[in-house]
Amino acid sequence: DDEVALAIIANLRTEKRHDVFIEAAKHLHTRRPALRFFIVGDGPHREAVRSRVAQSGLPTDVLRLLGTRDDVPALLSAMDISCLCSEKECFSVTMLEAAAAGCVFIGPDTGCMTEFLQDGETGLIIKPADVASLTDAIDRLANDPPLRQRLAEHAKTRAVEDFDIIKMAAACADLCF
Repeated sequence: DDEVALAIIANLRTEKRHDVFIEAAKHLHTRRPALRFFIVGDGPHREAVRSRVAQSGLPTDVLRLLGTRDDVPALLSAMDISCLCSEKECFSVTMLEAAAAGCVFIGPDTGCMTEFLQDGETGLIIKPADVASLTDAIDRLANDPPLRQRLAEHAKTRAVEDFDIIKMAAACADLCF
């Protein structure tokens, strides 16, 4: 119960900035030893990310590369925080999956992320690819379980009301026809 689990669920590509996630883990580990960091995904930069994880010096019970998973909804349900720290991002499916799973989300202020992600309402917004911004957001949420709960509840409500599959398909059809 005293541990806080965080995940970045993203393709292992340079623009996703897994290095920022790893650096935030390094900064926070000494202050918050109960934080657990998970990297979920695979991609063309797998070896670079694996190398960064090894170079971090963090033990595997603190920072772990999980690879490809086919149980992302269950995984998100078990996480306390999900985040992206990309330098570029359009709109994140993971953000909506986190909301549906009741997991609070931290995401970058880039692309059209803010169409769903509203700072202090449906999650926390950070500067893109910024270690200090991500570190501060994680620290804030790790220290405030009621805030995590409130943001997750608001995000889940918003995802169900405004981003359900029927509404999204209808909006797509309106664009196409």
